[in-house]
Amino acid sequence: MSTQNSRFPDVLIIGGGVIGCSIAYHLTKRGCRNVVVVERNTIGSGSTAKAAGGFRQQFSYEANVRLAMYSINFFEHFHEQLELPPDAEGVDFHQIGYLFLLSTPEAFTTFERSAALQQRLGLPVE
Repeated sequence: MSTQNSRFPDVLIIGGGVIGCSIAYHLTKRGCRNVVVVERNTIGSGSTAKAAGGFRQQFSYEANVRLAMYSINFFEHFHEQLELPPDAEGVDFHQIGYLFLLSTPEAFTTFERSAALQQRLGLPVE
């Protein structure tokens, strides 16, 4: 159903945090034009604004590693994705690594398996 002349959106997203905004962005990139995001206060003012924020790609399941790899690539090219100038205020992304501390032989074995998966998928794991 086309809603071009309707008062109702094709998609209504409740919550304007990082997930809601990401869903809206990706839907519009795939051709959905009538998307509305509803947020109680201002966009990004809920739990998204209170999160410390961190990205990692070191997971034990392939789907999680691939999703993280996609996310890192997206943020590395954030300016181009959103067609922003390279010096846009408030948009910055720096990778500084990720450290795991292991305290048991079992944890080390699990970590080795995960590292092998990550390397197979192309992650630089040391």
